[in-house]
Amino acid sequence: MRNTLKLIALVFILNFSSCSEDELIETNSETQSSIAKSTTLTEIEDIRLQNLMQWTGHLAGQVALNNNEGRAQFINAVNASNNGSVKLSDLIHYESDNQNRSYGNTDLSESFANALKDEFYKYVLISDFCSNPERTRDRPVPPELPGQPNFQHQSWIYNYPEPGDTEEEIYEERFQQYLGLILEDNCLEIYLPNGFNTPIRNIISSAHPLLDQNFNYEAYKHVAECNIDPINITSRTLGNIIIVRPYIGTGFPDTNCTYTQFDFDFTDFLD
Repeated sequence: MRNTLKLIALVFILNFSSCSEDELIETNSETQSSIAKSTTLTEIEDIRLQNLMQWTGHLAGQVALNNNEGRAQFINAVNASNNGSVKLSDLIHYESDNQNRSYGNTDLSESFANALKDEFYKYVLISDFCSNPERTRDRPVPPELPGQPNFQHQSWIYNYPEPGDTEEEIYEERFQQYLGLILEDNCLEIYLPNGFNTPIRNIISSAHPLLDQNFNYEAYKHVAECNIDPINITSRTLGNIIIVRPYIGTGFPDTNCTYTQFDFDFTDFLD
C-alpha cells in the first residue's frame, strides 16, 4: 500500500512538471514569436524606406547626368541652401487632398520634376528601354506602395490598372503615388557630400544606410543613360555623389517626420 501511494505521488509530480514545462515552452515560444514579428516589421519598414531613398537617388542621378535644365534647377537649389543639401519639397511643389494629387507651380520651375518624371517613366513604361544583349542596366529595387487594399507585398508599379483608365491616366497616377511617398509620407532631402563639379564624367547615387555608419554597400555609378554599375561608397569616395537621406520635420508640413526609431544624426553620414 505504501509503495502504491509513492507511485501515485511520483506520477502526479511528473505530470505536474511536464505540464509546467509545456506551458513554459509555449509561453516562451509566444514571446519569441512576438519579438520576432516586432523586429521583422521594423526591419521591413526600414527596408522600404531604404529602397525608396535609393530609387529616388537613382532617378535624381539620371536627371543630373542626362537633363541639362533639370540639373541646373537642382544644382541652383543646392547652392542656395548653403549646406550642400536641398529638400525634395523645395524642388517639387506637391499638393494632395487625399483624393487628387498634383505637382507644379508657376512660381517654381518644373524642370527637375518633369525630368524626374521622364526618368521614372523609362523604368515603369518602357521595360526594355536599355535593352542590350551584352549588358543589363543596374538599378535599385522600386519602392512599394504600402497601405493599399490589394498591396500583398507586391511592387506597386506592377499593380493592375483600374477598368476604363487610359494609359496616360494609369502612369500619371503611378507618378503621383510615387511623389506622395517622397513628399507626403516622408521627409527626404538630397545631399551632395562633395559638392557638384563639371565637366561631368559620371555621377554616383546612393542613400543613407539608416545605420550609424559612414559607408554604404549599395550605390550606383551613372556613366551614361544605360551604363550604370553597382559600387560601394565610403567617406573617401570622390566625385559627384548624390545622397538621399531623411530629415527630422520641425513644423508644417513635416510634423509627422520624427523618425524616432533612429538614434543618430542623419547629417553625419559622409559629412
